[in-house]
Amino acid sequence: MSSHSVRREVLLLAMAAFLSYMAEALYSPIYAIYVEQLGGGAREAGIAWGAYMLTLGTSVFVLSRVIDRIKRHVWILYTGFFVAGILSFSYLLIQNVTQLIILQILMGLTWAATNPVWDVYYSLFMDRRYAASQWGLFEGGSRMAVGLGSMLGGLIVSVFGFKAVFILAGMLNVIASVALFLHRKELGVVY
Repeated sequence: MSSHSVRREVLLLAMAAFLSYMAEALYSPIYAIYVEQLGGGAREAGIAWGAYMLTLGTSVFVLSRVIDRIKRHVWILYTGFFVAGILSFSYLLIQNVTQLIILQILMGLTWAATNPVWDVYYSLFMDRRYAASQWGLFEGGSRMAVGLGSMLGGLIVSVFGFKAVFILAGMLNVIASVALFLHRKELGVVY
């Protein structure tokens, strides 16, 4: 990155995203093992993760149009991260694959509402003269967060089990939510 300074709002949004990416990466590489513990196999793991991604991918079209009609919707940003945290904690309550699929659909809906808002704010606050490097900050940082989360998740599960991973994932999303909430006035002035 060049010697230019990055706006505080861009750093805040990036850090919130990094925490969230790390939270999901704690369990996503070893997700099939978790599904096996629920009595499923490779097919069920694929269906459950597919339900998450298909829900996110299809509902983002509808939810983003609804969001465009809402003014001052910074609350969607911090609420979405908070709900993702609660849903991460909810993995602790899952007892079968059907419940998991329902949870994955709810997670997909949560990120379908949250991601477009995050994208808008990140784009609005960045310095357009340095757009490539500021997107590079996000792209590189998010990949590093996924890498670190993946390694950390495997280690935590091997020592403490999946419950510890889901607690940590929930905490990371809640921390991101609280940080965004505390800065909601700074973020809310633009859009």
